[in-house]
Formats: sequence, C-alpha cells, structure tokens
Amino acid sequence: MKKYLLFFLLSFVCLSIHAQRGRTQEPGLITGKIIDAESNIPLEFATLSLFKAESDELAGGTITNSNGKFEIEAPPGQYYLEIEFISYAPRRVDDIKVSASEEVVIVPTINLSLDSEQLDEVVITEERSQVSLSLDKKVFNVGKDLTNKGGTAEDILDNVPSVAVDLEGNVSLRGSGGVRILVDGKPSMMVGDGNSNGLRNLPANMIESIEVITNPSARYEAEGMAGIINIVLKKDRKKGFNGSIDVTGGYPATAGTAFNLNYRRDKINLFSSLGTRYRTGPGGGFTFQERIYNDGRASEIFNATRSINRSGISGNLNLGMDYFINSNNILTSSFSFRRSREGNNNSVIYEDFMNSRANLVGISERSDDESENEYDTEYALTYEKKLAGKDHKFIADLRFQDNTEVESSDFVQEFFDANGEPSGDDDLFQRSANNETERRINLKADYLRPLPNDGKFEVGLQSSYRLISNRYLVEEQIENEWVRLANLSNDFNYDEFINGAYGIYGKEYLRWSYQVGLRTEYSFIQTQLLDSDEDANARNYFNFFPSAFLSYKVNEENSLQISYSRRIRRPRFWDLNPFFTFSDPRNQFSGNPDLNPEFTDSYELGYVNYFGKGSLTSSIYYRHTTDVIDRVQTVTNEGVTILRPENLLTQDDIGFEFTGNYKILKWWDLSGNLNAFRSITDGANIQDDFTADAYTWFTRLNNKLKFSKTFESQVRVGHRGARRTPQGFNRGITSIDLGFGKEFPEKNLSLALNVRDLLNSRKRQSINEFNLYEDGDVVGTFFSESEFQWRARSIIVSLNYRINQDRRRGRRGERGDGGGDYDGGEEF
Repeated sequence: MKKYLLFFLLSFVCLSIHAQRGRTQEPGLITGKIIDAESNIPLEFATLSLFKAESDELAGGTITNSNGKFEIEAPPGQYYLEIEFISYAPRRVDDIKVSASEEVVIVPTINLSLDSEQLDEVVITEERSQVSLSLDKKVFNVGKDLTNKGGTAEDILDNVPSVAVDLEGNVSLRGSGGVRILVDGKPSMMVGDGNSNGLRNLPANMIESIEVITNPSARYEAEGMAGIINIVLKKDRKKGFNGSIDVTGGYPATAGTAFNLNYRRDKINLFSSLGTRYRTGPGGGFTFQERIYNDGRASEIFNATRSINRSGISGNLNLGMDYFINSNNILTSSFSFRRSREGNNNSVIYEDFMNSRANLVGISERSDDESENEYDTEYALTYEKKLAGKDHKFIADLRFQDNTEVESSDFVQEFFDANGEPSGDDDLFQRSANNETERRINLKADYLRPLPNDGKFEVGLQSSYRLISNRYLVEEQIENEWVRLANLSNDFNYDEFINGAYGIYGKEYLRWSYQVGLRTEYSFIQTQLLDSDEDANARNYFNFFPSAFLSYKVNEENSLQISYSRRIRRPRFWDLNPFFTFSDPRNQFSGNPDLNPEFTDSYELGYVNYFGKGSLTSSIYYRHTTDVIDRVQTVTNEGVTILRPENLLTQDDIGFEFTGNYKILKWWDLSGNLNAFRSITDGANIQDDFTADAYTWFTRLNNKLKFSKTFESQVRVGHRGARRTPQGFNRGITSIDLGFGKEFPEKNLSLALNVRDLLNSRKRQSINEFNLYEDGDVVGTFFSESEFQWRARSIIVSLNYRINQDRRRGRRGERGDGGGDYDGGEEF
C-alpha cells in the first residue's frame, strides 16, 4: 500500500502540459470535485490524468486538494479523464469538450467507490509474513520479529535467512564472507564494511527491513563476492506529523531509546531518527595449545583462560528532508551522526606446561584496560527527476563520509611460579594508542528508461574515493621510562579510488522476461608505511562484471529464474596492514600487503511457489572463486601463533536452499530456512595439505503463536552445522530465542519481552591441527582447541509508543503511513 500511494502522489503531482498546435486561443479550465461514493467525503490527493480523445495522448493532469477539488488547463479539443485513488476503483469520464467560447468547463461531481480486491490486498500487506520472498531477494520485516525487539543490527542480521554473524561480528552469507552491506541501498559509515562496532551500535528500533540479494545485477557495485545485504531504515512520508518512540532495558545491563519522527506538509517532508544505547557484555572463553616435536624436544603446552567485561554508550542521529520541487523533481538531503564510547576490561591467565598438563611450570596474568571513542558523520544529497513515461527517471546521489576512531590500552602482566607465588620476574607494563581516520566521497548517477513492448534500459556511473590513515603506537616501560617499540608501532596509509559504469537491458514477452547487464570497474589501491623507507605499494586493475537473468512465470503462483553474476572482493584495510595486533602477545593477527582481490562467478536456479496458506522459495547455487582470501595460522619458534590472510588457489561452493512460511492454523504461523552446501578449498600453493572438503548446513525454524488479537509469542530455533576448514574444524552451534508481545491499541502502545540465547549456548568452539615445518621439513604437530562466548544470555523488555499511527492500516478514511519510496531492488 505504501508503494502505490507514494507512486501516485509523487509521479503525477501538478502535471501541466500546454498544447498549442499552432492555435492562438487561450487554454480553457476544466474543474470538478472527487468524493467518496458512500460517505460523500471529499478525497484529497486523488490523481487525475487528462487524455486527448482522438489520440489517447496525455494532455495534462493534477491531484485534488483538501476539498477534493481539481483544476486542469487545456486548449480547445475533445478529452477524457481517468481518476485513480488508492483502495478505490478507477473511474473514467468521457466526452469532455473544451471550446474557445467557454473559459471554464465544469465536470459533474465524480463519485469513487471502494475496490474490494484492493482492500483485500491491503489486509494481506498489513499481515505480511516476517520474510517476504521473491526470485532475486528476500526481505526480512524487522517489525514482525518479537525476538529482535530492543536488539541491534547485529542481532537482526544473525537471524536473517541465509545470513550468519560470528562472535567477532563478521558477517557471512550462505557460509561465505565478503558480503557487501548497504544502508538504504548505499554504502554508509553507519556499518562500514560490516564491522562489529557499527552493527552493534545501530539500534534495531531504527531499522524497517533487511534485504538479502544473493545474485546482484550489474546495477550494484561489484564488491561483495557472496552477495549484498541492504539495511532499510525507517522513513515516513505520511502527511502531517507522525512517528514512534521506543524504550528498552534488560539484563545484562542494557538500556536504550529510539525516536523516529516525521513531518510532511505541502512540498516538504522532514524525517528524523535518534537512538541512544547503553550496554554491557560479559564474555570469555579458553584456548588450549600444544606443540609436539618429533626430534625429542619437549612438548610445549599452554592454557589461556580469558574473561571480558565490555560496556559502552552510543548514539545515532539521522536528519533529512525531501523537497518536492514539483511533480517531476525531488531533492533529498540527509545528515547522519554516530558517536560511541566504550570501555573494555579484559584479563587472561596463561598456564604453561612442559610435556604434559601434569607438569605446570609457570603462570602469568595479563590485564588490558581499553577505552575506545568513535565518531561517524555522513552528508548526502540526492536528486531525482521523473521523465515522461512510467519508471522513466534520472537519479544522482552525492555523499561524504567521515570516521574517526581513537583507542588506547594499558597492559599489565604479572608472573608467578607453579605454586602461584611471584616468580621474581619484573611485572611488564605496556600501553598502546591507535588513531584511525577514514574519509570517503561517493558520487553515483543512474538513468532508467522504459522501452516499447515492455522493454527497459538502464545506465549508470559511479566514482568512489576513500582515504584511511592509521597511526599505531606501542610503548613499554623500561626503567621508569616509556620506550617506543618500533617493531610494533607504525603509521599506515590506505588510498582507494574506484570508478564504475554499467548498462542493463531487459524485456518481458508473454510469460518470459530477461535482463542482461555489464559493469566495468577500474580500481586503484595504494598502501604505504610512512615510518619505513619502502616505496608505496600500488595496485590497479580493470575488470568486467557481466550479469544475466532469465525468468519464466508458470502461472500466478509459480515462477522460475536462472541467473549469473561475477563479483569481486578486494582486500580490506586491515587485510593489507602488515603490522601485528598487540592485545594478546601469544595470538597475533597480521595483514598481508601483497594480497590480490578474489573473483567469484555465481550461478543460481531459483523457484518461487505461492500456495493457499504460504509460500516457498528454493534455489540451487554454485560459486567458483579464484585467489580466495583466507586466514592461515602459523606458529613461530617462540610459540606465538600468527593469523595472516593469504591468497589460496580456488574455492568451489555448491548448495541448495529453502525458505518458506506456512499458516498451520489461524493462530500459528511457521517459517523457516535451510541452507546445505559443500565447499571445496584448494590452498596447495600454501602447502600440499592445505585443503578442505566440507559439508555443512544452517537452519532456522520460527514459530509465531497468536493467543489473542493483542497477545502473541515467538519461538525461534537455529542451528549452525559443524564445518571443516583447511587447518581444522568448527563445531556446530544450536540456540533458542523467545519473544512475547502485547498490544494496547487504545493507548497506541506495544510491549515486548525477548530472551536471546535461552540455553546460553552461542559459543564458538573450534579445533585446529596441522604440521609444524622447519626448512621445509615436518618437525612436529600443532594442536589447539578454543571456546569463546562474546555475549551471554540476555533478557530485554521493549516499549513502543506510536504517534499518529494506526497499527492496522488501509481501512476507510485511512491513507496508510506512506512508508518511503525506496525499492530494495534499486541501488540509487
């Protein structure tokens, strides 16, 4: 209903066409009034189109005012009127004659009657399922999910079909990383490249829906070899003032508020959202590592027990304005600001053994007191011009993004003997400071044109420039003086410049439709260590990214589609930074400045079936990836494990997926997702045995029970199957979420309670085992087992208050809430 309303309001506002055709007469004026046939109430914003009787050519148009009245200028001639209004049956008025002798032609009052079929469609839209299905994307409607109330963007993504978020906040799609995350169809500092801080600091209350696109067309940037996830924020264009207020609280200590406010009057639409959130996050785990040598050297064993207590406060502010210059021109300006301040207290106890765990030789305890401040700002300006014909338009978008992140840590490490007594070694005092800034300018222009006989053509250009500067300082206290550790400190710059252009042609014929597209992108990426004498490391490449889609509509309930696209995953900033992380001296991460991008060819066959009480979409997919970027773990002679990204040869993924929903009973809705696949990884260029042939699966089952018109509950069970990796395997994870919701319609209030991770089982458990090499020869084996929990079980209560919004929409006298005109299939 939202899309229809906005289409009519924004597509036909104030059309005025002056057709002289050589005549010198002044145009006449056609006037009249539109009313509801039953109540006789004037209908505001009804759309009128005036056509020439002899040629069916559009001659003018307008919309009705608050009194239901309209006026259209037209030169002398014969005409007919077409009148349309949401939820009403269309009307046609013939035999309208404008003559040179009459200045005003008064059309008798026009009555519109409610259309029963459209009203039924409105009800279906309001009661839409939690997951909407189509061939090219899945839409996850956040507001329908009780278990996400009071959560964050990370919580939502971790419950979206096909999507998984690991304990470090890394997002994967169908089991593969390299996902492109957009906000309202565009790159945004609010989530960065899917970093954990951005997702964890974006309240769920500000999100309308999540769109998952597994095989994007050439319209989208080629970045993101696994696909695209689009986060659609709440935005309204309903006339007048409306909005909502959310208040949340829970345990572990969590509190937050979110305001979504909108005001529409005449040519101005103002929209805003403000969210604040305080959260704490206890977590922890253990790591056991053992090095066993073949040459008689003693086995070296250590066990690390880690505890984490994180806390922080964050705030998000979004302000924007739509200015409707006229019926064909819209200018949108927006500003976003995010601020977060966190404090993390980490401690780890190391126990060192020799030959066996019965022979404890030493203990050390290391603490890390970290503070982190982050500031994100974004400015955007979008211009949309509607041209003659349906879906004929030009759109330009310019945005500037600025991010600053400042981190500091104080480390203290104490040493003890096997009995827990001080060993006599001096305590170790260290500190680190990290200052990172990121700036990005992005310019995009798109032109869409319909063609005769159900064809369409689309072209676009895009330029993006990004600069990242990272200054990292590590110091150690030696004889009461702080000394810079040169092998850990660095000043690192990253420059990225990407130019892209694309073209798409599509056509529909009977039950068939097809679309072909080609995107080209030129990439220039340069990294430089400013503290060294090394030259800048520059890479540039020019690539083509074709896409193709073929669909067949069997009937109204069944559709089939086959699609292909080529994608790229460029190494990210931290993938290229060659310096080590410092928080854990025994387990470190280092970037690789020599990484190449990985390329993926993706093929998919999809089928959608709508039946009486539900729907099902199924797909078979295959992906072939070259120069695969994967993290490889190695061990130094000192026993330090280093995780470093490398390019592997290939990876082949083949799988099938089912997503569907079914209304078992009037009060019981069932929805679910199953993704099973085989992944074959070839890393023989690293070493001969660096390969994996993994079978794994993911599933979610969601039960929604409606006990009454105002009280409902939700139970969601998810399982992530075990998966083998080239150096080990990850164990499976099963979790359960509960949600309860209560409506108070007379007070415009909603109350929700949810329990995330009821069994406290969301823990990453992994085992790594591989050979140790020296001078190319195997000298032993390495074994490690780890378990980590980022956040314990949580209970959250959320209260929602609606301002000038009806929970059920589409009834007589209501126009819906507008909703916004963004169609997730477009990236503007």
